[in-house]
Amino acid sequence: MFFNGFHLYNQLLCSNIEVDEYSSEMRKVVLVNILLIISAVMLLTFSFYNLFIQNNQTLFVIDLISFFVAIFIFYNLRKTLKVERASIMTTLSIFTMMIAVVYFEKGDNFTLVWTVFFPVFAIFLNGSKKGLLITLVFYMIVFYLTYQGLNLWQNGLWNEASYTRFIVTNIGITVIIFFFEISFEKAHKALEKVRRKEKDYIEILEEYSITDPLTQVYNRRYLSIQFDRLFEKAKKHNSFFALYIFDIDFFKQYNDTYGHIAGDTALQKTTDILTQEVLKREVDCIFRLGGEEFCGLLIAD
Repeated sequence: MFFNGFHLYNQLLCSNIEVDEYSSEMRKVVLVNILLIISAVMLLTFSFYNLFIQNNQTLFVIDLISFFVAIFIFYNLRKTLKVERASIMTTLSIFTMMIAVVYFEKGDNFTLVWTVFFPVFAIFLNGSKKGLLITLVFYMIVFYLTYQGLNLWQNGLWNEASYTRFIVTNIGITVIIFFFEISFEKAHKALEKVRRKEKDYIEILEEYSITDPLTQVYNRRYLSIQFDRLFEKAKKHNSFFALYIFDIDFFKQYNDTYGHIAGDTALQKTTDILTQEVLKREVDCIFRLGGEEFCGLLIAD
C-alpha cells in the first residue's frame, strides 16, 4: 500500500478539520493532537512502569485514568471538530492529573518536575491571557500543597530552600512562555493583516483582469470563461441559452466628428443603459469585444 504522508498528517494532527493553513486555529489543532498523542503514549508507558517496576499503585491509577481521558479527547475532537473545547478539556485533564500527582506523591521520585511543563500546555493551547490565568490558578494550588509539605516531604529534605527554588523556577518558566506567546500572537496578527491586504489586492487584480477599464463591463477574455460556464448551467437546468452581438451604428463618424472623449462617453452611456435598465438579472452578462462591439449572454427558463 502506498504511504500517503499528507493523509496521515491530516488524520493524526489536523483531525480532518478544514482551517486556513498557517492560521492560529491550525496551530492549535496541531498542538492539541501532538500533546494528546505524546501524553497518551507516555501515560500508558508510565502506568505499566509504576505498576510493575515501581509498584506504585497510586501513580498507576492516575496515569491510566489520564491515558483514557487523552484517548477520549483525541476521539471526541474528530467527532465534534470543536477545537476550543478540546483545548480546554486537554488543559483541565493535565491540570487535574498534575494536582493529583503533587497531592498523592508529595514530591517523591521527582514528580514535582512535571509541574514545570504545565504553562506550556495552558498558554500554548489557550492563548496568552487565558492560559496565564489558568496557570496562576494551578500554581496557587501547587504552591499551597508544597508549602504544607515543608520539612515533611522527601523524608524532611523538602525545606524552605527547595520550596523557594521550586517557586522561582516555575514562575521564571511561566514568564518566558507567556512573553513568547505574546510575541507570537503579535507577529501572527501583523502577518494576518498583511495577508488580508494581499487578498484584497489579488481580488482587485482579478477584477481588473476580466473588466474593460472604460465601460466597466466584462472584457473579451472573460467571455470565453463565462460562455462555457453558463452554457453548462443552461444544459443542466434545461434552460434557454442565447448569445447576441451588437455594435453602435455610425460610431466611427461620431468619434471622428466629436472626438475620442465624446466617443468614450457614448460607450459608457450605452453600457450604463444596458446594465441598469435592460440587463438587471445577475445571470445576464455583457462583454465589450473591442471598439464599439459588444456581446451578451442570456439564460432563460
